[in-house]
Amino acid sequence: MVEERDNYVYIVEADQEAVARAVRRLQILVLTIIPIVLIGMCLAVVLRSLTGDSPPLSSFLPGLLIILAVPALVAYFVVPRCIKKTDVMIGENFILAPIITFPSSPVVVKYEDILRVRLDVSQGRIVGATIGAKGLDVCTGRIKDPAVVVRAVFERTPDKVRWHRSRQPFSKLSRDDVKELIEKSQASSLEELLPPSLALAQANDLFPQKKGLFGRLSGREAPATWKGFSSERPTPVSRYVNLMLLQMFEDGSTLRVLSQSEQLPTLTHASQTAEPPALRDVLHRLKTMCRPNPHADPAVTDGTVDVTINRTPCKLLCQFDDKSDTCCQIRLERLAE
Repeated sequence: MVEERDNYVYIVEADQEAVARAVRRLQILVLTIIPIVLIGMCLAVVLRSLTGDSPPLSSFLPGLLIILAVPALVAYFVVPRCIKKTDVMIGENFILAPIITFPSSPVVVKYEDILRVRLDVSQGRIVGATIGAKGLDVCTGRIKDPAVVVRAVFERTPDKVRWHRSRQPFSKLSRDDVKELIEKSQASSLEELLPPSLALAQANDLFPQKKGLFGRLSGREAPATWKGFSSERPTPVSRYVNLMLLQMFEDGSTLRVLSQSEQLPTLTHASQTAEPPALRDVLHRLKTMCRPNPHADPAVTDGTVDVTINRTPCKLLCQFDDKSDTCCQIRLERLAE
């Protein structure tokens, strides 16, 4: 992977439909309190009337309104705040996920601190997971690709981690069982999801180091250098540009020219293939990386950016000329071996 820094975090996005369903279910559960309270109040009035000591209904009305208002306010104002969008970030030696009891408070959990994993399985596929790490539980939330997180944890945690299914705490799963569930869920590995030569970020690079167990796990304070790390999903254009620079690096070529009259070639690296996108999209990607004006410019513009390829610092220099057939000259210089 070619990035402005040698670090990258993969973000597993939340499933908005699943979050909405969870909110509706909890709201319905809370609102069921209203008819229960009504039935209870009616029974109380009937019993008091049978004994001949029935107070007027007006004495019940203020308390009844308050009791009915509390579940309604909780359902419509508190519940949506409790169940929020819960993205999960995957790094080299950590995941960032919300605490199961406080969805709005994500924490950084290193793989080495994980002790147990509870899997939610439906029709033989992984649909969620709860990850326990030394005194606290984090969850994958309601995300689009929970099996991707499970695979990352499975591949990076030691053998001592205990695996079992949710609601079956005494039924342990062997590593072979977990591997089979991951394969049935058709979870892609991070190497397949991300471009080649990628270096995932380390927790100490992204989050401030604190003393103690809570300090090691807490990630509420975002670092000042957060914006310097890539957290966007790769696109076909970014994959193509990264693969092109990777080929230049491995071939030892320092210059590549893009022409409007020549079609971009299909690029291959190992088992990965990148089909050529539109030339204007490739130019826009390079301009965005080099930070000149990404829009068409009648004048010749130059741009540079420091990149890291296969853990080797390099400098990318691009010269753009939108009016010429030779619309872009790409130079790649190694800063260190």
